[in-house]
Amino acid sequence: MRSFLGKEIWVCFFLGVSVYLGLATGSVFPVGDDALFVVFIAFIYFFSMLLAVQGLGVFARFRDYFFLCVPVSFCLLVSLFRAEEPGYAIEKIEGAILITLIVGPLLSFLMGRIGKDGAIFVFLIVALMFLFLTVLYKAKFGFFDRSVRYFINGPIVYGWIMGYCAVLAIYLLNEGHNKKVLYPVLIAFVFAMLWTKSKGPVVAFSAVFLVVSYKWLRIKDLAVIAAAFALFSYLYSGDIADYFSRFSVFSRLIKGDVSEADAGSISARLEMLDVSLRIFMEYPVWGVGIGNWKHFSEMEYWYPHNIFFEILSEMGIVGLGVFLTVILYLFVRGGWLSKISIIYFVLCSSFSGDLSYLRFLLVFSMGFLIADRRFYLERNDKCI
Repeated sequence: MRSFLGKEIWVCFFLGVSVYLGLATGSVFPVGDDALFVVFIAFIYFFSMLLAVQGLGVFARFRDYFFLCVPVSFCLLVSLFRAEEPGYAIEKIEGAILITLIVGPLLSFLMGRIGKDGAIFVFLIVALMFLFLTVLYKAKFGFFDRSVRYFINGPIVYGWIMGYCAVLAIYLLNEGHNKKVLYPVLIAFVFAMLWTKSKGPVVAFSAVFLVVSYKWLRIKDLAVIAAAFALFSYLYSGDIADYFSRFSVFSRLIKGDVSEADAGSISARLEMLDVSLRIFMEYPVWGVGIGNWKHFSEMEYWYPHNIFFEILSEMGIVGLGVFLTVILYLFVRGGWLSKISIIYFVLCSSFSGDLSYLRFLLVFSMGFLIADRRFYLERNDKCI
């Protein structure tokens, strides 16, 4: 990462902000947001693309993302022709594919300039900056009020981002980078994820942590993390019971009790999945069309809060088959970090979020796959 600490530091930081904002907003021009914020986002992307096109190979990186996105894009476009609300459907496609094609090459370009670890380091710095702004915002408008936005995002997306940043911090720890810096960073991101009270990121991070702790973390690392959580539990013991009441849904699921309702009720989730299966049985091949789940479900929700059932009901067996094939390809061909990224975001997508959130999985898993492949090719060229 020493190459990062040079004259290009501000260029790299600017690209990191672009990647973060693209993933966080899921839109080049956020619909319904303040006009000034729209102009700011547009300026960020315009200037970032000017920087990126100056670099050798940026179009090759865009090409890599483009060809990897073609199968999913084809199914989405076919499904778009049957959308009852084209505007809503286009927003989903924009979040899933267009943002991937814009943000992905920027991330890949950044990794090409300062390496994979350097790009991750920049992304974490940017995430910490937005975490600080989020703390200030929530302190003014409602620090523990989950209905108050987490600055740019709601609790679901922000929980996704914070949990994944914690995963990236663990990766850098394994790579031997400064532990005195990364321990506080890791703990900050984990607490920020817990702060959102979102079930998906907590379950996903817990599952990933069990996997990576065996491969990446040492006993000393686990002891430091455990000590930090023990201290937190002691200082805030009065709030622990109230916090975990949101997660009582899991104990009810184990007991088979789905009668009690809360904001993330198991009974509601099961009903949404049952409705999705009913829609699929009626339209098994191509589904009902992107964004049409709410019109066929007769429920108050807009989507089933599970990306697999959303694709199955709206894009049919063809769409789900293509989607699973792409994920399987990325998982098999990708390195360890790509695999962990896929596991994390697939688990998150199984609890919350809609099709537009697919950008997280695609950007990072494709980005690390491309970076590892280019490193492998360059290393082989040097050996010849």
